[in-house]
Amino acid sequence: MLATLDPLGMPVAVDVAPGQCRDDPLYAPMIDRVRASLGRTGLRSVGDCKLGALDTRAHIHHAGDAYLCPLGARRLPAAAVIIIIIYTDQV
Repeated sequence: MLATLDPLGMPVAVDVAPGQCRDDPLYAPMIDRVRASLGRTGLRSVGDCKLGALDTRAHIHHAGDAYLCPLGARRLPAAAVIIIIIYTDQV
């Protein structure tokens, strides 16, 4: 797992994990290390669908950070998508 500083692409933190372990629990400690390294919050984490785990998203949101990741139907039901589309269209 690699955390970089955009737009430079400068590495901030790197974790090497065995391929047979789950990615989900690795995000929160990495994000905490990046926050500590940069000495600030209000950061945006971008990741794959594993970043979309509820615990990870709650951890990010609780610290005042933002995230960007794909959310599948299990994490974002169709009814929620429709509400988001309608709300966004009105803004």
